[in-house]
Amino acid sequence: MKITSRIYVSILATIVGILFSCNKEKVVPEVITAEVKEVTDLTALCGSTLTSDGGSKIITCGACWSTDTSNLNISNAKYSIDSLKDGYITSTITNLTLGTKYYVKAYASNKIGTGYGHILSFITKTYNSNIVFNPAVNYGNIIDQDGNTYKTVSIGSQVWMAENLKAITYNNGTSLSLESGTRAADYYWYDSNPNLNKSIYGALYPDWVVNSGKLCPVGWHIPSDEEWLALVNFIGGEWGTGGKLRESGIVHWQLSNEGATNETGFTALPGGMVSIPDKKSINMGTWGYYWSSFQKKDKWTGVDVIMHGVLPLRVENNDAYFSYVYFNGYYSVRCLED
Repeated sequence: MKITSRIYVSILATIVGILFSCNKEKVVPEVITAEVKEVTDLTALCGSTLTSDGGSKIITCGACWSTDTSNLNISNAKYSIDSLKDGYITSTITNLTLGTKYYVKAYASNKIGTGYGHILSFITKTYNSNIVFNPAVNYGNIIDQDGNTYKTVSIGSQVWMAENLKAITYNNGTSLSLESGTRAADYYWYDSNPNLNKSIYGALYPDWVVNSGKLCPVGWHIPSDEEWLALVNFIGGEWGTGGKLRESGIVHWQLSNEGATNETGFTALPGGMVSIPDKKSINMGTWGYYWSSFQKKDKWTGVDVIMHGVLPLRVENNDAYFSYVYFNGYYSVRCLED
């Protein structure tokens, strides 16, 4: 009798376990829309993380996107079908229209249904839109050694270029060189495309060109860290003041560009950078990196390195925090009058 009872208990436990297992399977996957990056005029990348498969195999996953949020799902919007690797999904968003705001969210489907992440937004680039200067500011102008004309602006006791440098000649007439064999390039255009990026964002330069002392037009120079800090202090210090320097609006800066007033007329632009050694163009639309002439030898984790001074401005916050960095790259230049 006791053995029979045990058998009944065992059978009942097995049935309950099966029912519990079946119920556990009946949920859709959970996914997080993590980031949108590498936005161009026609494409973007969306990164997402799968946090739960819902107890069932993932059938398909990716991202869906649209210009409105009302029907943002795989039944009504454009969507990608992507692979899942170590819980991460990378989706290429294609066939976009330049200068347009899009909404995107991740999705993942199993046999129960489809789960969605939260919505992110981004704006595709508008390459040939004019720079948005502050109409309340009196600008001057200067012509560089290549014949490029720039607006200039007085801020406190300093006179700055209000546009990124485009020169590909030193002020002694020597041409800067592109990459050749093992010789690194003296400058890059973002995405190697001067037709799209030169007029707005200027060129991107490495440290050896910046430190030559011959890049800016005669009578102008690469600002030192003290001169950058003088500018930052004049506008109220490092915290919460970056918007006074950034071009206003979202013609060139991505996302909302919240807090950007450009009240100084400096008109900082998000020209991104070219990284070393992979020579990858990154962060256009979200970051502007500006060289200083500061450079010194230092040690980092026991290794001899060169420390550089850079003013990075980014769209995600409103600070103008001058930085000393150990990594190197090709950055934008703003010249300062002697």
